[in-house]
Amino acid sequence: LRLATVLLHAAASAAFSLPALPSRAAPRCAVACGFSVDTVDQKAIEDLGVFNWPGLERRVQDFADAAVSGKLKMVYVKSGSATIEDGEDSADISAGQMVMIDDKGETRWSKISEEGLVLLSCETVLAEEGAAAEEAVAASAGQRDLSGKPLG
Repeated sequence: LRLATVLLHAAASAAFSLPALPSRAAPRCAVACGFSVDTVDQKAIEDLGVFNWPGLERRVQDFADAAVSGKLKMVYVKSGSATIEDGEDSADISAGQMVMIDDKGETRWSKISEEGLVLLSCETVLAEEGAAAEEAVAASAGQRDLSGKPLG
């Protein structure tokens, strides 16, 4: 979760100007895993503005989910429980937990509780993608054309 927390911090700071989730538990999956799970407290939920996130859905059947390439998808489980897996690892999730899905592949959500799942979600740029874009802008800022005039 340290990697996910770092990514979340960088992504949330860049995209939303919000503080990161506190690191609370040891990782549940290897770094190569396409998702991580963390239990979040009320302060973190408020700081991240979770209840203002654009994605709101209720799920009652098994489904697949993935993040877009170069993005981190953050999913807050408002109510219900399920099992999430990515082919390499699986985790049981429940209300009050945050699932962070990176762009390494698809996740399957199954064993959804009888009352279903209520999920809030948003996507943000992964730290590496954001850093690469910042480096490109910084690099082009110092570049000059053949006449010596600054580019851009």
